[in-house]
Amino acid sequence: DFLVIARTDAKGAGLGLDEALKRAEAFLEAGADMAFVEGPETVEEVERVCRALPPGSMFYNQTGVSPKFSQKQLTELGVAIAIAPNTMTRCAVTACYDLAVKLKEDPLHEGVFNDAISEHACADIHAFSGFGKIRELEDRYLPADQLQQKYANATHGWRAEDPANSKKAM
Repeated sequence: DFLVIARTDAKGAGLGLDEALKRAEAFLEAGADMAFVEGPETVEEVERVCRALPPGSMFYNQTGVSPKFSQKQLTELGVAIAIAPNTMTRCAVTACYDLAVKLKEDPLHEGVFNDAISEHACADIHAFSGFGKIRELEDRYLPADQLQQKYANATHGWRAEDPANSKKAM
């Protein structure tokens, strides 16, 4: 399946919400599946966009200047798809920054950090990323000489001759 989402930045470019709605309606008439009116700044503006567009055609961006809604509110408004771009990036960058500040204060703080996440799904990054499954596939499909060469200098417990380790991180 393929979905065409047509975006207008007319409001943010100073042309106003009326112009943005005209453009969104034109996009839909021209065959777009959904319209993305960027930049409504109030709940009332979002409601107006939702009323102006056919049901199921509203694409909404929950970042920047636009109001934030719960899933229930989005459904009630008639928003078909909502995105929250950069939310995970901001979360990751915040966590990296916080750890960097702590490591600057105390370079040995990594141990405290590791202890704090020991029960988290991501604590063993090799397991979380599926490295064990990759090792299992390598054990099964790579010729022994290539496998041996690939891991010849490995000191981290993933040696080619130790296939039991591949099952550890699955």
